[in-house]
Amino acid sequence: MILNSLNTMKLTKIQTLDVQESQYKYDLIIRVNQEDRFGISFFDENTLEIYDAKKTKNRLSRYKIKNDYNINDEITGLIGITP
Repeated sequence: MILNSLNTMKLTKIQTLDVQESQYKYDLIIRVNQEDRFGISFFDENTLEIYDAKKTKNRLSRYKIKNDYNINDEITGLIGITP
């Protein structure tokens, strides 16, 4: 469910994060044998960071969301919270 939802995002790679204080930050982390393997951090409505442990360099990649994808609506819908 989450991966299908994330698949609808259109992203543009950025070099640095320019994020103001936000009401929320969501972290999605995949762990294997107590080690982080992959993660996505959503800092606001249109900025995210992806961590990939398989990479030997540049394990962090930063992106701006180009379309009207709203992570707050998606996450609250997936876990059953109504605003």
